[in-house]
Amino acid sequence: MRKTELSLAIFAFISLVIKLFHLPGGGALLTVSFSALAMYYMLQDQLEAMKKQAQQKKNQEQVVAETKTTPVKEEFPEQSEGVGLKRLYHSKGFFIFMRYLSNWGFAALLIGIVFQQSHYPGGAMMLTVGLSITIIATLFTFPAYLETKIPQYKPILIRGVIYFIIGLLLYIY
Repeated sequence: MRKTELSLAIFAFISLVIKLFHLPGGGALLTVSFSALAMYYMLQDQLEAMKKQAQQKKNQEQVVAETKTTPVKEEFPEQSEGVGLKRLYHSKGFFIFMRYLSNWGFAALLIGIVFQQSHYPGGAMMLTVGLSITIIATLFTFPAYLETKIPQYKPILIRGVIYFIIGLLLYIY
């Protein structure tokens, strides 16, 4: 998954540079690359869920074949102590919600960038919505990462900051 995202992001960056220098074909490349990256973010959660289900099924079959059970380490340990935000940050539901929110925010931001650079009507509004969702997801994820140090929060933060900076620069431009 990382290689796909990285290759799409590099392709999108190159197409953005071509578009900003007003070279021929820049608009078409920008539309294709940013749309592909937006679709990747919209489908990323579903693909990861299907991959996890397949892995769990494979692990269950392995356990049945070995006829012994091994303890499985939880990514998000259930903690009964703590109240309020600490308990929320440790919950798997909060992480899943933040991942969905950030991925849909990234998709809206990327589509807004395409609209803005192609001078379509509604481009500034779509870019504003994408920037708003991205910053909200990043601001809610940052204290969760600081509190829990769960490594799954880090990619959301990195993507959120990068896309917010790019979106803000293009919004101003």
